[in-house]
Amino acid sequence: MYAILLIVLIITLLEIYNLMPERNSEKIPENDNENINENDVKFNEYLVKTDTNVLHYAGKILIKENNNIILKYNDESILMEKGIIYNLKDNFEIEIINIDNNDIYYYYTSS
Repeated sequence: MYAILLIVLIITLLEIYNLMPERNSEKIPENDNENINENDVKFNEYLVKTDTNVLHYAGKILIKENNNIILKYNDESILMEKGIIYNLKDNFEIEIINIDNNDIYYYYTSS
């Protein structure tokens, strides 16, 4: 009796687990060329001194220092990491949070 109850309980828990949506904490935007070198792309340098939101068209974006720059792309917010070239196929927005009142540089080129 207890064995049958245990089997039914395990099957029920497995079914509930399979019905739950996937939990991905962060999805990095799709990058077509993972081997893109920074020297192969001609970036424009931008300087920001205050907190701001900036809207950009599709293109590539890069930061060289760890700053508080949040990439808003396809209804996702991603904290940008230094040295990664993000290849974005749709318009996107970046939110810059300047905590230390330092100059913040980021590099962008449209596609």
